[in-house]
Amino acid sequence: MPALLRYWIVLGGETPPLGRAFGVTADSASDALLLLSEHLGRLDYEVAEIRQGVLPHELDQKHVVPNMGNPFRRGIWWPRQTAEWS
Repeated sequence: MPALLRYWIVLGGETPPLGRAFGVTADSASDALLLLSEHLGRLDYEVAEIRQGVLPHELDQKHVVPNMGNPFRRGIWWPRQTAEWS
């Protein structure tokens, strides 16, 4: 089983209702994009940036880090939507 990787994905163009930036843990970049498209309910958002291997100290310390879910489990951890990600 491949190691899970943390991704920070920023969308461009039309902004989804949940925001423009997402933290996702997945097997690969394509897996991260699949999880994100399932989460958003659409496949056609434009990806402006995708960073692999993002670490918590690289993220907003006052907003993102205190409010993010578990980045060690496969799934969306920012923005945290349910208790499932905590």
